[in-house]
Formats: sequence, C-alpha cells, structure tokens
Amino acid sequence: MKKFRLLGILFLQALGMLVLSWACAYTQLLGRGWWFLCGWGLLPLLCAVSAYGVTKAGVSNYLAWIAPPFMGLAGHYLAFFYHPDSAAPFFISALLAIVGAATGEEVKKRRKHK
Repeated sequence: MKKFRLLGILFLQALGMLVLSWACAYTQLLGRGWWFLCGWGLLPLLCAVSAYGVTKAGVSNYLAWIAPPFMGLAGHYLAFFYHPDSAAPFFISALLAIVGAATGEEVKKRRKHK
C-alpha cells in the first residue's frame, strides 16, 4: 500500500510541475524579461522545492529529482509545440532539483535519528 502512495506522490509532483512549467513557458509571450525571470529563476526554484518536498514525504531522492526538469521541457513543448532554443534553464533546474532532493533526504535522515 505504501508503494501506491509513493507512486501517487510522484504522479502529483509530475502533474503539478507540468502545469507550472506550462505557465512559465507562456510568459515568453509577455516578453523576454518575464521569461528570464520565470525560466531562469522561478522554474529552477520550483524544481528544487518540489524535489525537496517529495523526498521529505518518503520518496527516494534518486526518483524525486527526475520529474521536475523533464516536466519543464514537456511544459514548454505543450505550450508551443517545439523545443526551447536553449536547454540551459532546464539543466539548472535539474541541478537544483538534485540539490533539493539531497536536502530532503538529509532532513528525512535527521528526523529519523531524533
């Protein structure tokens, strides 16, 4: 039963990141400044927070970081039906998602030892 709960958490993470990434991608229509703020600032931050929360909820940190950056790419693709010009924001999102998942794992370990 625990595995179904963890799969549900992963599914909700992927769905939530897809919706947020889609909304961030649409800021390109507002101008390059908005895309710069959302794509280079907000999206990586959301990826880190998402991976942290999912890891802290009990999912393995090796699984928790994967969905956010890939959903970022998928959200951009669903918004415009083409891949982004630069993959750099998504690489930064992946790096910060790894850091967020590692932080969640450490918090989980420290909570277990207390």
